[in-house]
Amino acid sequence: MVCCPDEQARAEAIEDGLPTDRLCVTGSPLFASVLSKPDIEDNQGTGQATPSLANREQLLVIFISEVIQSSSAEEKKASRLKGDDAPGYDEHEVRRILLDCLEDLKISCTVIEKVHPSSREESYQVLNSKVIDWHTVREINRRNLFKCADLVVGMRSAALLEAKLLGVPVVSLQPGLVGPNRCTAARKELIPFFSCVDSFKTWLQSQSFPYRAHLKTRPDFACEKAASNVMSVVRNLVITR
Repeated sequence: MVCCPDEQARAEAIEDGLPTDRLCVTGSPLFASVLSKPDIEDNQGTGQATPSLANREQLLVIFISEVIQSSSAEEKKASRLKGDDAPGYDEHEVRRILLDCLEDLKISCTVIEKVHPSSREESYQVLNSKVIDWHTVREINRRNLFKCADLVVGMRSAALLEAKLLGVPVVSLQPGLVGPNRCTAARKELIPFFSCVDSFKTWLQSQSFPYRAHLKTRPDFACEKAASNVMSVVRNLVITR
């Protein structure tokens, strides 16, 4: 049995070939907890030194990185022709584009880049800027970051949904995207999505930070009974076996 967060996820699972009788819509206990217990810390460690998040004068931008298969310009072009799973960009390209956009618009801010736990720290070059105070971290409490953030930028991470539930302005930046958009928050039209860098810069310039953008209603994928729904599925499986 597969527990799906909502009907959209169930429909996508059916499109991927999963049998309909093995799919059950339950909601996501993780996302439900973001709304029900927003002060509970996530399971990310706090072992690294980071800039103080309190009493800030600068804007705080969080960049949620993830490990995406790096490729050269020639390989990206080939991936477009072959139609493989490569999205046409990688995390190193996106971090540089984000820095360039902030510098071009002269947005003085602190950027905390949260890299994926499976990433190699030595592969992330130090980004120096006179305008941007850029920090790259691996172990840090993500939910605390989101609650302090003025903007969260990512590519396709599920963490973007978590940030959106907390009311933070969130955007998916996937420059030159090839193939389907795998950002769930963008597919649900909960956050803006940009594959064109100039469009992202225009959007960024139009924003009046800081502000909050809370959802008006609780989404089905974060329903309050998500955990009990999953447990019900498990109990039914045990009984039928």
